[in-house]
Amino acid sequence: MDPNVVVGAIPTPVARGRSRSILVARGKNVATALVLCSLWHSQAALLLAQCQTVAGNTWVEDDGGSGQRTYTLSQGPSGNITGSSYHSICQFPNWPVTGTFTFGNGSFAITASNPSGGGVNDPCPAAWFTVNGSVSGAGCDVVSYASFDNSLGYQGGVNWSKTCDVPTGEQSTFASWSGTQPYWANFSQSLSGPVNFGGRTLNETFPVGGSDSCYFLGSAIPPQLYPPNWGQWTVGFINGITASPNLWGYDAVGWTLDDVVYYREIRLQQGLPFPCGFSWQQYMNISCSAGSNMYQTNPMSSLIYLNSVSVSRGSAYASR
Repeated sequence: MDPNVVVGAIPTPVARGRSRSILVARGKNVATALVLCSLWHSQAALLLAQCQTVAGNTWVEDDGGSGQRTYTLSQGPSGNITGSSYHSICQFPNWPVTGTFTFGNGSFAITASNPSGGGVNDPCPAAWFTVNGSVSGAGCDVVSYASFDNSLGYQGGVNWSKTCDVPTGEQSTFASWSGTQPYWANFSQSLSGPVNFGGRTLNETFPVGGSDSCYFLGSAIPPQLYPPNWGQWTVGFINGITASPNLWGYDAVGWTLDDVVYYREIRLQQGLPFPCGFSWQQYMNISCSAGSNMYQTNPMSSLIYLNSVSVSRGSAYASR
């Protein structure tokens, strides 16, 4: 027990030192204990991000008065593109597509070949056409002003759009303990789904307040019903460093050392039970050009015991 604590009194916690990336002002009370993310890292990653695939949901191209052409594309790990282009008026509506994707700048080049070989008897007389463009937009769901040309010498520009691809879920893994706070647990995540979500922006929301069983009437630490920082991350980066496809992080969760010491001392003095802690429900969202889509909810908690602290995010768990 801290010899500076007077039994029966409720001391005010000392000012909590923390990096500028996680400082939270709460009126005159500068930051209570909890942290959920490091925004400095996530913002740095956002500056470096590019869309990482042209695959996924079907692209739609408006080619003028003759109707719409669509593209259903797949992409391999090295950037090789395969798939098909469809236009209902053609003699053979489905044309095979091959091409390449450049990961460094989100650009692609494809060639679609007419199975009929083209000619005057085909409503789509070209033998082939090419499209060269770049995938962009908050949801990597837009191709603007791509260049088009075909075997007949026609050239122009085309625009594509598609329904935003959304992960089917994510899996959390405990990665490490923070180097600045001993009870902050760093979690890395792997998105599940049919495409590479690299370059996409994720954010968390907490539309429903949580619970804090450590708080008691007169506590110097306000009840922690929501995390003080709501985070934003870029898929394909962990702690600002390029990672494998569909990985992201860290999402850091936990109490500060000051708060753990405070609650252990004061709750013990007052005969209050252990463990105690916070519990939240995190809503994870992915950016799209038309807003964002929620793809998973995660229970989050951290419990203070007399001799240890546990932290969890989703199914991942750590204790020390």
